[in-house]
Amino acid sequence: MANTNSPRIHYILPLVTITILLFFCIEKAAARYDPYLSDPNTSLFGRLIILNDELNAAGGEERRIQQSQLIEAALQPFDLRGNRPTPTNRVSLQPSNIPTASGSGTNLSGDGSCAVGYQDAGFFTPFHAFRWTQATGPVDLGTVSPANNNTFSSFATDTNQDCSVVVGISNATNTFIEHAFRWTSSGMVDLGVPAGGGTTSRAFGVSNDGTIIVGDADFQRTGSFPGTIRQAFRWTQAGGFQNIDNPAQPTLSLATAVSGDGTVVVGQVRDSNTANRAFRWTTQTQTMQNIGPLPGHTTAAATGVSDNGKIVVGISNPNALQYQGPVLGWGQGVAFRWTQAKGIQDLRQILVDGGVDMTGITLVSVTGMSRDGQWIHGQATTAQTGPNTTVAYIVQVCDDDISGPCSAGGGTTPFTLGATPNQITVAAGGSGTSTITVTPNAGFTQPVSFSCGNLPVGAACSFNPATVTPAGAPITTTLTITTDGGPVASLSPKASPTMFAYALTPVGLMLLGGLWYRRRGTDSNLMSLVALCLVTAAFTGLLSCSGDDSAPAPAPNPGGSPPATGTPAGTSTVSVTATSGGNSGNVPLTLTVTR
Repeated sequence: MANTNSPRIHYILPLVTITILLFFCIEKAAARYDPYLSDPNTSLFGRLIILNDELNAAGGEERRIQQSQLIEAALQPFDLRGNRPTPTNRVSLQPSNIPTASGSGTNLSGDGSCAVGYQDAGFFTPFHAFRWTQATGPVDLGTVSPANNNTFSSFATDTNQDCSVVVGISNATNTFIEHAFRWTSSGMVDLGVPAGGGTTSRAFGVSNDGTIIVGDADFQRTGSFPGTIRQAFRWTQAGGFQNIDNPAQPTLSLATAVSGDGTVVVGQVRDSNTANRAFRWTTQTQTMQNIGPLPGHTTAAATGVSDNGKIVVGISNPNALQYQGPVLGWGQGVAFRWTQAKGIQDLRQILVDGGVDMTGITLVSVTGMSRDGQWIHGQATTAQTGPNTTVAYIVQVCDDDISGPCSAGGGTTPFTLGATPNQITVAAGGSGTSTITVTPNAGFTQPVSFSCGNLPVGAACSFNPATVTPAGAPITTTLTITTDGGPVASLSPKASPTMFAYALTPVGLMLLGGLWYRRRGTDSNLMSLVALCLVTAAFTGLLSCSGDDSAPAPAPNPGGSPPATGTPAGTSTVSVTATSGGNSGNVPLTLTVTR
């Protein structure tokens, strides 16, 4: 009996070995990057710039950003009573004639020419809202009660596109009462409070033209709850305070930011001390859409929205997150970015997925976002920051939802780029065109060349003319994208070892099971033949596994068909880049290929 199964075992062992080798082949093939199996197109571009005290290699990029969208000084308190001097190569918002002044910038105008915030006049003086430009320096805006400027405080929280309107919070009748204000060159105007409401209103955001303001205020409750409740508002000159929450519900809320045209408002709804939601409200829906927190968290707040309303940024926290006033702001947590298409995402993870090295870096807050949604800034911790210490950061994220071209050079380019149309649909084998417009900044007259990226397989692009030179006015070139109508490779230009292995493995397993139960009288000849076939097939499969899927397609066989290089059906985002010297900019273009 001891030798009854020895012939069967003699052949089964090689079959088991072959099966294991085939699974190794599957794993090896699946672990490769195969552009025909993985989408080679990406519309995401990400970058992180840490703003530490001494400018490093990122300094050149940082300065260009300061001159256009972001003034780094507005991200860090200048305070500190002189014990941490501002580096000489930095812009400081601190009054040059008051070295003991403390304060901070809070926001920037859309054109980057102006910063607003709060500052005092030295020890034991109240904070006042200020408006800063390079020409004027910080200008004290006072309070809504000029007679009480020596004791009342005010804080500027936002400004519009050209800094002609500043909004914020000011003490009103006493130092315990706060009212929203709207400042123009004519002075500071008290917006008061909603009719029938309480004593408090606060402004946190303003539209590009300065006519729409958002914040929170005491509203008269409705329903079975008497008294007043602090809820989010949207204010206009004609309509006054509009409660965008539900005064019949016992929920606190505040609006933190508004889109450029005033149609999208974001902020926080507070259900309890430990359960808060980030919201997005639109004039079209007239309802608060919950967009946060992140999975596993219980609280969140939206702190910024792009001009087109498509991108919302904010902070999510697993425990508690509340607004602590214009000086302390929001607590820390996890920075997030939300879009309609992708929902809420961890901002750090977006950068990691985009190839940015985030080792030792945690983005703990978002304090604002550029109007086009491309630049996000806030506070971070790094391996170098000490306990309870953060450093300002700027993150660049480009995708289909930003409202302008992605700045590939890290800051201002001397021209802007546009595509009309920005969507092209063609049948495979056909071609489509788009007019690419280069609009120069004042004084820019250098040649600009063009290129394409993220084209699908079999597609190519050309520009006519290939180079343009602006002469004080916009200039165009015609982009033509051609596609290949030939056969499409289903998996890869070469035979797929993955598919071979998957097809062969079940056969080996079935034979293995069947042979175990075959009668011994027929085992010898049959099993020898099957084993020989399997060894030959496995050897061939393993040879294919050793090949490189990334190798170019083989040359056509004499008299045979060429390899499949046709453009597959689908939609991809083509990146059109314009380059002039060390400056570049790009614009996304959606290409849809049909078959």
